[in-house]
Amino acid sequence: MFKVKKETTILCGIALLVALLMGCGDSASANDAGEAEQGETITSPVGGDSAPSSQNVSSSSSKKVSSSSSKKNTISGLSSSKQRSSSSVNQDKQKSSQSTPSSSSKKVESSSAKKPSDFNGLTREDYLNDEIEYLEFEDERDHQKYKYVKIGSLYWMSQNLNYSDSVNTKSLTEGRSFCYNDNPSNCDVAGRMYTWSAAIDSLKVAADSGTFYSCGLYDKNCALHDKSIIQGICPEGWRLPNVSDWSGLIYTIKYDKTDSLISVPERLKAKVGWDLYEYHTNGSDAYGFSAIPGGDKSKNYGGNGYAGLHELVGFWSASPYGGNLTERGGITEARGYAILGNCNVDSDCYTIKNRSISNGRYIRCVMDVETP
Repeated sequence: MFKVKKETTILCGIALLVALLMGCGDSASANDAGEAEQGETITSPVGGDSAPSSQNVSSSSSKKVSSSSSKKNTISGLSSSKQRSSSSVNQDKQKSSQSTPSSSSKKVESSSAKKPSDFNGLTREDYLNDEIEYLEFEDERDHQKYKYVKIGSLYWMSQNLNYSDSVNTKSLTEGRSFCYNDNPSNCDVAGRMYTWSAAIDSLKVAADSGTFYSCGLYDKNCALHDKSIIQGICPEGWRLPNVSDWSGLIYTIKYDKTDSLISVPERLKAKVGWDLYEYHTNGSDAYGFSAIPGGDKSKNYGGNGYAGLHELVGFWSASPYGGNLTERGGITEARGYAILGNCNVDSDCYTIKNRSISNGRYIRCVMDVETP
C-alpha cells in the first residue's frame, strides 16, 4: 500500500510538472503572438478593401528609429532655427550698420567735408560775363580750364591762376601760395595768391640764366626789369605780364571811347560780387576781364594777413621795383596792378603800385596775339 501511494505521488508530481510546462508554453506563444502582432503593418491586398488606419502599429525597433529620428529632427530643427535666428540677427546688424554710420565713418566724413567759400555762394563761373564770348584753354599740368579774352594786342586770362603743384614746380614750396583765409574752397572760386618769387618761378629763372639764384628772395638783386619777358608760373605758351603789359591794358581801355564815362577799373570789374556801399559798385565787365574782389595778403594787415575780400584785388607783374639797380639796394618790392572797389565814374583810380614781394597776390597770365 505504501508502494502504491508512493507511485501515486510520483505520478501526481509528473502530471503537475507537465501542466506547468504546458502553461509556460502557452504564455510564451501568447507573448510571441503579441510581439508579432505589434510588428505587423496590415496592408490591403491589391483590389481588396482598405484596412483601418488604426491597425498600423510601430514595432519597438521602429519606435527606437522613430524616436532617434524625431530627436535628430528636433535637434536639426533647433539647429536650423538657431541658424535662422543667427542669420536674422546678422541681417539686423547689417541693416543697423547700414542705417547708422559708425563713429569712424562719421569722423572721416567730418574730416573730408569741405568748408564753404567766403564768396557768398558765388562760384567761379558766376563772375563771368554772360554777354562775352570767351575763349578757353586747358593747363596741361593739372588739366584745369581757364577762360580768356583778347584785349588790345594780348590775350588775357579772365580767371585767376589756380596752379599749386609744388612737386613739379619747386618754387611753390610751402608758404609761397595761399588761399584766402587759408580756406581751399576760396581757391576754387578766386584762384590762388602767390608771393612774387613764386609768381616769377624764381628757381626756373635762376636755372635758365645760370646766375641770380637769389632772384625773388627778399632784399636780393635780380636782372629783371619793366619789360622782362618770363613765363613765370604761367602755363606753357603763356607768360607773367610785366608792368608794360599792365600799362598797355590800362591805356587800351582808358582811351576806348565806347563808354568813356566809365573808369578803367569799372570796365575790368566783374558784374557781381563787389561790396555795394558809398562809391563801391559792381563793374560793367565790358571786356570780359571779370576781376573778382578776392582781397589781398600782407603782413601789415595783422592777424592771418588777409584783408579786402569783396573790396579789392591785387595782381602781380613780372617787374621788380628798382630792377637790378644796386645803388637802390636789394629788391624788396615788385610792381603790380590793383583794382579798388571805390572807383566811381568820375575817377580813373587804377593803380600800378609797389608791394612787398612777400605779399600774396593773384596772377593773370597773358599770351601774345600771333600776327598773320
